[in-house]
Amino acid sequence: MSMTGNLKGDYFPLNGSRSYAAKPEGMTTDKEDSLRKQGNLFQSPDSTLLLASGMGRHWPDGRGVFHNDDANLFVWVNEEDHLRIVSMQGSRDAPSEAGKNMKEVVARFMMACE
Repeated sequence: MSMTGNLKGDYFPLNGSRSYAAKPEGMTTDKEDSLRKQGNLFQSPDSTLLLASGMGRHWPDGRGVFHNDDANLFVWVNEEDHLRIVSMQGSRDAPSEAGKNMKEVVARFMMACE
């Protein structure tokens, strides 16, 4: 939450999550649907193997996604991994630019990790 510049963004807990005081009910269902349709939010576990291993325990608390204002950096929190960091090129504003500047993608990823 302290990132600045092109990394500045916001954290969105899953809808119904009560684990983040700043957003006690989590994100709206519209926001969740929008992120999922764009492929930028994980699904709830539905396989028998994942559920039997405890993957869905306490769902949706403690799970969500951070994304920057440009929507080209996403950090998934507590899906199957503890964190999944996704830096990508091209955005909803310029989908034709997707993948054309790997240097920028890697630089953003490294800055986010730093």
